Amino acid sequence: MVGNFGAGAPAGIPVGGGVGYPDIILEGSATDVCDTKSELMSACTSTTSGDIIFVPNGTTIDLTGESQLTINAGVTVASDRGNASHSGGIIKKTTYTADDWTGRMFDVGGTAVRVTGIILEGQMLPDSEEPLISEGNYTRGILNYNGYTNLVVDNCELRGWSYAAVQTHICPTVGRPVVKYNWIHDNIARGEGYGMEVWGGDALFEYNLCDYNRHSITGTGMSGEKYECCYNVFLGNGSPIGGFHVDVHESIDGEGESYNYSGEEYHTHHNTVYDIGGLSIDQMGFVHVTCDPVVGHYINDNIIETNWGGIWQNANDGLTIANYGGQHGVINQTQYRGSSQVRVYCTDNKWRGTDYEDNTGILWYDVAV
Repeated sequence: MVGNFGAGAPAGIPVGGGVGYPDIILEGSATDVCDTKSELMSACTSTTSGDIIFVPNGTTIDLTGESQLTINAGVTVASDRGNASHSGGIIKKTTYTADDWTGRMFDVGGTAVRVTGIILEGQMLPDSEEPLISEGNYTRGILNYNGYTNLVVDNCELRGWSYAAVQTHICPTVGRPVVKYNWIHDNIARGEGYGMEVWGGDALFEYNLCDYNRHSITGTGMSGEKYECCYNVFLGNGSPIGGFHVDVHESIDGEGESYNYSGEEYHTHHNTVYDIGGLSIDQMGFVHVTCDPVVGHYINDNIIETNWGGIWQNANDGLTIANYGGQHGVINQTQYRGSSQVRVYCTDNKWRGTDYEDNTGILWYDVAV
């Protein structure tokens, strides 16, 4: 329940969407009903603001081998996940197409694009310690490269994207992208594997049900970057590839050159993190912040049942931490370049039934250099 601690949603609306979701689009509302790849490709070219592209439940459209499709401004791509127990139509792209460094299935082509009630499926790479393909061959589901406002991805199942199910670039706070009420799972790959990646700008990630993602949400740490991650449920399953449910990288401003901060301001609150794997080494930590946000990362009112992680290897100083009993906490900040600032603020997080009022006992710092 929404309240002092943990995830929840308004009465009658399920976290993760599906049956009971109140804003399902039905086939009769559609401008274009697409049962085939050619129909979908044509619709993406011809539709304009206010139009609805609909993929019926039980339909699978495979875009493997095709270049990315653009969803025009104001257009909705939909199926009816949750209607009469429908899972929604499927659009998938299971191998890389040489569009650029990483391929993608859809480009956002303008403001007010919506993707709703549909299954978007990527490569579905197995959970493995070893890289199966080059990172340059990873794929993305939805890319909002030009920072278009009012993108909404809701009530979808987003699965199997080796790079990211949704990636947004430099979106303003007013009209920030919203990823909400989705079932987001099995987005795993070495070095990447995200439910949502925020590449500068701002975004809202709320009421999602997440599992087996390397990071369910991550930020690249760029100057001015923000996100809010709230009211989500993380089922707790991890990966030998490693990862944290919620993550912020060290800044990549300057064409790949890293700097000494991690974005600007992040809010992670009222989430519930379950412990499914027990004390296994596959357990994931909750939040990881590399370096310091310029303003801060505020972590509050979460229910956390998971351990910080089984075994973690610090590549910079060779330190190995075995943490089966939670000796170092479930929230980790890694500071590079000797930064003396610690702008991670934990307030009233309930970890394994105990309320931690501040950073002490739940946040672990590693000053690596």
